[in-house]
Amino acid sequence: QTIAAQTSGVTESINRFQSNYRTQALRQWRDFLTGLSQEGKVSAQRGIGRDGVVGGGKIESPFHRVIDAASSNLSAILGDSWQRDDLDPWVKTLKRYAALSAKIADAQKAGKTAPQEGGKEGEALKYLTTYLNALDQIRGELSTPEKSFASAKKGFEDVEASANASQPVLKAWWALNMLRDRIGSPQKEDDSLIWLLLQRPITLGWKAILNESGKYLQQQWEGLLLEVKDLEPGPRGGKIIAFVNQSAAVFLTRHRSSWTARRILDQAVPFTDSFLNYLSRLSLDAIKPGTGGLASSQPVLPGPQPPAFIARIS
Repeated sequence: QTIAAQTSGVTESINRFQSNYRTQALRQWRDFLTGLSQEGKVSAQRGIGRDGVVGGGKIESPFHRVIDAASSNLSAILGDSWQRDDLDPWVKTLKRYAALSAKIADAQKAGKTAPQEGGKEGEALKYLTTYLNALDQIRGELSTPEKSFASAKKGFEDVEASANASQPVLKAWWALNMLRDRIGSPQKEDDSLIWLLLQRPITLGWKAILNESGKYLQQQWEGLLLEVKDLEPGPRGGKIIAFVNQSAAVFLTRHRSSWTARRILDQAVPFTDSFLNYLSRLSLDAIKPGTGGLASSQPVLPGPQPPAFIARIS
C-alpha cells in the first residue's frame, strides 16, 4: 500500500507538472504572438521603405515562420490535447491555419498546386492560396518607385478589397477576411492575435508601396518646380493644378478649397502638410474673386509659394 500510495503521489505530481508546463507554454506563446502583432503595428505606423519589407507571401516569410514555429512547438507540448476540441480559440485557429499551410507547402515542394477539396476545407485552401499569391505579387510591386506608384493608383481606383480587386494588397486583404470566415473563431476577438499577425505583411507591404509612390511623386514635383519657377502666379498655379489632376488626384480628396489625403486600409500616400495647405490656398485663390488669384481681375499678387517637398520620404 505504501508503494502504491507513493506511486500514485508521483503520478499526480507528474500530471500537475505537465499541466502547469502546458499552461505556461500556452501563456508564453500567446503573450509572444500578441507582442509581435503589436510590434508589427508600430512598424507599420512608423513607415518602411522598399528594402524594409520583411519576407513576402511565401510560407517561409517571418510572420508565417513564427506561426509555423508556434504550431510545431505547441503540438509537441500539448501532445494528445492538441487533437482535442476544447483548445483555446486562438490555438484552434493556429492549428487550422498550420494544417492548411502544410498542405500548400507540401504541394509546392512537389511542384504541384494545392489539393482541390470540397466544402469549407477546400474553400479555405483556395483563400489561403490567393492570400499567399497576392503577397508574393506585392513584392513585385516594390521593384521601382514608378511601379509602386502605378500599383497604388490601381488600389485607389479599386477602392475596396474584393474578389475582383486587381491590386494585390486589396486582393490579399479580401482573401484573408474570407479565410477568417472559414476557419476563424465565431467570436472574432477570441483569436484576433492570429489574424493581426497575418495582416502584418499586407499592412507593411501597402505602407511601403505608398511610401515609394510618395518618392515617385516627389521626383515629378521637382521637375515641375524647375519648369514653373519663373512663371507668374496664375500660369504657375495652373500648371501645378494640372499636375495634381493628372498624377496625384486619385490619392487626394477635396472639400471646397480644402485638400486632404485619401485613405485605403487606413493608410495614405505620405503627403506633407505644407503641400496640402499649399493646394488648399491655391484653390482658394483660384475660386475667390478679388484675391489676386487665377480667377481675379485685380493686380496679381505674389501668391502662395510651392513647397519643396510634397511627400515625407522615409
